[in-house]
Amino acid sequence: MCGIVSLSYKDENPSMGKEAEALLKRLEYRGYDSTGASFISDDKRITLRKQVGAPSKVCPLLHIDQCSGQRFIGQVRWATYGSVTDVNSQPHHVRCKIELVGAHNGNISNTDTLKSWLTARGHAVVSDNDGEIIVHLIEEHYAAAQSLASSELAYLRRAYANAGLAEGVPDGVLRMIEAIRKAESLTEGSYAAAVADPQLPGVFAIKSGSSLYAGMGSDSHGDFIVLSSDLTSVLSKTRALIPLAEGEGIWFTEKQYLVFSLQGQPFFSHPRLKRSKLSVKDTQLSPEYQHYMEQEISSSPNNISQVLRYYFRDPALEPLSELFEERKDECKETSDLITSLADRFGNDALLAGMHEVFSSSAWNEIEARVQNAGAAHFVGQDFISDETELLKELAALDPQARSKLLLMDKVVVWRKRRAVLRYTGELKNAIHEAARSGGRIYLVASGTSYHAAMTAAYFFNQMARIPVYPCNPGIFRSMYFNCLGANDL
Repeated sequence: MCGIVSLSYKDENPSMGKEAEALLKRLEYRGYDSTGASFISDDKRITLRKQVGAPSKVCPLLHIDQCSGQRFIGQVRWATYGSVTDVNSQPHHVRCKIELVGAHNGNISNTDTLKSWLTARGHAVVSDNDGEIIVHLIEEHYAAAQSLASSELAYLRRAYANAGLAEGVPDGVLRMIEAIRKAESLTEGSYAAAVADPQLPGVFAIKSGSSLYAGMGSDSHGDFIVLSSDLTSVLSKTRALIPLAEGEGIWFTEKQYLVFSLQGQPFFSHPRLKRSKLSVKDTQLSPEYQHYMEQEISSSPNNISQVLRYYFRDPALEPLSELFEERKDECKETSDLITSLADRFGNDALLAGMHEVFSSSAWNEIEARVQNAGAAHFVGQDFISDETELLKELAALDPQARSKLLLMDKVVVWRKRRAVLRYTGELKNAIHEAARSGGRIYLVASGTSYHAAMTAAYFFNQMARIPVYPCNPGIFRSMYFNCLGANDL
């Protein structure tokens, strides 16, 4: 599986090694064959430490926590191409034509062909690892791009201007983007990668068939942007995410970022930050558990509560639901406004938006109806909706608004339950219609959802007397796809 991670600050961070160790340990489940960390100081020197072993063992052994740096790229490896050796561990520091450091996660299936191609062009490929191949490929094209005049980068500048982006971008960044796009055109496989030129600000990353997340935040060391194969490591630093789509690359410093296309016509964008509904506690291994499986088993009661909350009506809460139903337009309006605050960043902006919602006539009408009906005691003391993290953040900013936020939490729950029950009814009707018309019903899922589908087949058989076919996507595509009929579901 493998995993990459990167972090960039404006200035030298003496605690960068501690940050790197914490991030690498969060990736340990993705690879424990080898661990590596590269640091770029503000005087543009690269320090590389890597060795066979899991992060929990390698980081203390190599004293990674003692390293300093302004930028960091790290990797944990689950060996595919090349044996488990120190040489095959990542990141890779190359300087055949120009100095770069980088790492990847995934597989490049034409590694052997590319290795011969690179060797013929003067590159010393020292490992059997496909991660080194992508760094050398970028190096090859980046070195060639150094001779390009500014006028020869005009087509990229036109694409940049067409995107309506006002902030300038250095020629060096465009040269690296040109190199990455050319390297990407030569690779076969699926991967994510991060690479940096110590002489050029920031880090470049590629999302080409493998997971990759990025986020922006600030801490005691200043502004930063963090990037990782794993959402947990990003959420450990910030909930403000930079949207990245498949087939896109990103250049980032500590607070500037630029997203670009990897193939086809060049395209640039600066997507707005999105606040994640998840927090790190939703995705990390809790200290009281040794294994994720143990944690997942222990979470079953909470999962059952979620099912009961949204798929079944609670008679005790019906009075509150009926009030919301009577004022459904106002409930939809105000819940849309409160959830839209996820796109606002900065305490002042959040507070202004919240106060605007709670001073609206629509909200005043909802609150008055609840008070007049004596239904306030149904509101409860805990946030339970999908917007819990946002509402908690708002409550922390203005504790006096907590009671209003708790009521809004119930509005959000009511609205989702309303939608879930409608969709469930439509699905039930579709299943009955498929069964009556002689169609087959396929449940296509992966991972634990596939196991749930297999369990569902048991209940459909025993209780509904309706046969269903649970299958993962590969089974569905190879065994059933060409046999689908008009009445199948």
